[in-house]
Amino acid sequence: MSAPVWTDARVVRGLAHLRRLRDADHAAGAARLGWKTGMGGPVAEAMGTTGALVGHITGATLLPDGATIDVSEWVNPLLEPEIAIRMGTDLPAGASREQALASIDALASAIEVADVDLPFEDPEAIFEHRLFHRGVILGRFDSARAGGDARGITLSVHGPQGEYADHVDPLIPIGDLGDVAAHVANVVAQIGETLAAGDVVITGSGIPAIPMTEAGRYEVAHHGLGTTSLTVV
Repeated sequence: MSAPVWTDARVVRGLAHLRRLRDADHAAGAARLGWKTGMGGPVAEAMGTTGALVGHITGATLLPDGATIDVSEWVNPLLEPEIAIRMGTDLPAGASREQALASIDALASAIEVADVDLPFEDPEAIFEHRLFHRGVILGRFDSARAGGDARGITLSVHGPQGEYADHVDPLIPIGDLGDVAAHVANVVAQIGETLAAGDVVITGSGIPAIPMTEAGRYEVAHHGLGTTSLTVV
């Protein structure tokens, strides 16, 4: 069995950056929003890590649905269509998948925007760069999806160059939402945090990240859940 990602010495050093950035953001008055996952799957394999990294997100990077974003000075702007989960109760480290699912009180469609300005090589540097996070758009949370019920949700993405996805299963690259929540709870416990009631977790991109190289409107439809969009200039 693989060692947990948070035991990797590079990730341990990265988590120190996560703690420092979280404390600085909160000291500056940024409201707590929750957490994000990233660098899982094939990226983790390439870095030699055993699971997704976890970063914090605050109200400072929360964008309105339909936001207009100027990416002209970004290095490599990317859009990631994601499912967001909202926690109804605290979830401690070591929780089971079943406990994690029971703690989820709603799901929403989400978009994360990122600027990938480093190679996928050093987990410590990626933590220091906030896992490339630049912003997040959240759709309406659907409490009928309590318990992490993602049955029947499919993903379509339309942008200036046409269709980037058409009714694909967004959970294939993400995995079970209960497992994602339990993983986040385990990782944030390493910096003395709790995955807490009210926290939002954006769970990873449902398709490969989309380069935002063309100006125009990008629409993310999680059929059966909701739609979010942004415009790039």
